[in-house]
Amino acid sequence: MPAKIEDFMIQRIQTIWLLIASFAFSVALWPNIFLVRAPNEENSILADGRIQVWESHVLSSGAVISLVLAVAAIFLYKNRPNQILIASLSALVQIVLVLLSAFYTIFKLGKFDQMGLDLGVLSGFCGVFLVWIAARSIRKDEEKVKSMDRLR
Repeated sequence: MPAKIEDFMIQRIQTIWLLIASFAFSVALWPNIFLVRAPNEENSILADGRIQVWESHVLSSGAVISLVLAVAAIFLYKNRPNQILIASLSALVQIVLVLLSAFYTIFKLGKFDQMGLDLGVLSGFCGVFLVWIAARSIRKDEEKVKSMDRLR
């Protein structure tokens, strides 16, 4: 029996949101993208005045894990509860390991007012927001399916 187009069809807008979120999570992994910029100081921990994801195993593993989970959530479209769980876990990993680690580093240095967030952190916030929108859309689809099952 030939495969139906529905078998290959990925969910509607949720897939787009998760795909854009995974792209946003991957921005921090690019070589010349920084999480935080600080003024150059010779006696500072940040001799170059920048924090990149690749400078810490916690930051790099958090960025890679959140990216992989966001991509994996795209392919779980047949199991919506698991898709919501994996997508939310992706956002949680991004928040805890990448964003909070960057803020902790800024706070530890004591120069919160002199440091500025860069594209890596801003794309992380954008990715977390997009995952939230995708999870909302997945929940709406699940509610539609349940209401249709009740009508049968």
